[in-house]
Amino acid sequence: MKIVPRTVKASFTLESINGFLTKCPRGLLQPKEYFARQVNYFIKEWCILTQSSKSGWECISESSKLRFSNNPLMSKLCPGANKLKITALTEDLRRIELVREPCWETPPKGFYFCKKHFNTYYGQYIRYVFGTAKPNKNNPFFRVPALLYTIFYGGDTLKVGTTVIVKGFRRFMEQPYLLTSVLYIGNNIEIVRKLEVGLSKNTPLSQAPKTRRRIRELKEALSKGIDCVRNKFICKVMNYLEIVKSNPELPEVKEIIAGIIAEGFHINNIKTYGDDLLINSVIPQTLYDANKLLKNAECVIKSLSRGFLVMDCGRKVISIPYELLRDRLITLEYLR
Repeated sequence: MKIVPRTVKASFTLESINGFLTKCPRGLLQPKEYFARQVNYFIKEWCILTQSSKSGWECISESSKLRFSNNPLMSKLCPGANKLKITALTEDLRRIELVREPCWETPPKGFYFCKKHFNTYYGQYIRYVFGTAKPNKNNPFFRVPALLYTIFYGGDTLKVGTTVIVKGFRRFMEQPYLLTSVLYIGNNIEIVRKLEVGLSKNTPLSQAPKTRRRIRELKEALSKGIDCVRNKFICKVMNYLEIVKSNPELPEVKEIIAGIIAEGFHINNIKTYGDDLLINSVIPQTLYDANKLLKNAECVIKSLSRGFLVMDCGRKVISIPYELLRDRLITLEYLR
């Protein structure tokens, strides 16, 4: 059978909220103290919703058993024409839902979408986030609130990104992460994307840090413990925002950045019991390495931990970055 992982579904339990002050060194300047708040979540239930050639949809979750074929991970498929369904509940309240209409077509080389779905509303939105399309104010994806977020891996690497609010925390679970922070919520993706581009023009924030470096820093940080590296995350972001506020890349972002600094830093620690398994697991970083590890392997799903699908495959625990699996055609002998 063939499956294509399409999206992560999850529910979270709020465990605790801890407020504290962090003193950040600033080179020759006097250290500055910032208020920070760490919110600890536990992934209560999760599922990777996959398009299946056998029965339409399959759900991969804890205890699912997969028997991979001789060539398990194949080409990426078009994400399809996903649509936003916006329902008015009251005059000021709207429900926003993502309705998935996936596709079995392989996009042309160098493209993310097939020709049919290239210029759909979803295609326009994704290509705008990638920096290859212009905003379309008639497109519903450009008219809903969006998040500016940053991801910390435990070392010197930080990512900055944007996503529409309907994705929420699921966007974090689609990529490796140690700690995350929502820096800003804007009225639409265009405002937030401008801020993202302005902030990512200089280090330490990057729109696309290298996979190998992210995974190495994440494993090292998990082995040390999150509390040992948490302050580094706060100080790297806040010190950089102070620099940008004093000499902004874009004049219109100065007020937004000042607001972020004034409110303090908010950390999201989204954890699962699979973190300990992740530390000692084998993590492939390329498609070639993943295929080599999973060839004819029989695995039991243990957890979805910090952006990795953690599997017990007999003699070894293998953790596959979900971003390597998303929208990819996978061939199995069975899924149960």
